[in-house]
Amino acid sequence: MPAKAYRIEIVTPDQMVYSGDVTAARLPGAEGSFGVLANHAPLVAALKDGTLRLADPAGRTMEIPLSGGFFEISENHAIVLADSAEVPERLAEEQQIPTLD
Repeated sequence: MPAKAYRIEIVTPDQMVYSGDVTAARLPGAEGSFGVLANHAPLVAALKDGTLRLADPAGRTMEIPLSGGFFEISENHAIVLADSAEVPERLAEEQQIPTLD
């Protein structure tokens, strides 16, 4: 049985880092790391510097280093508002996101 997915967006003041469907996310919460699956209860949480880990419906995983910010999920739509986030090269190529050099 395939895992249920939900939409997540990762945004910094400079760019949209990622927008897509994921089956799971592990986030560096200010009070400790936490995981989020589809149909999670509404939640708003502060984030600390760390690595955001995502799993997509195809079973691929990705890690996105970020510094601080906030996370919100409601009705299977999540958003990460990060102070900064490093765009992994694979994501930049897949989504044609320009990286800042």
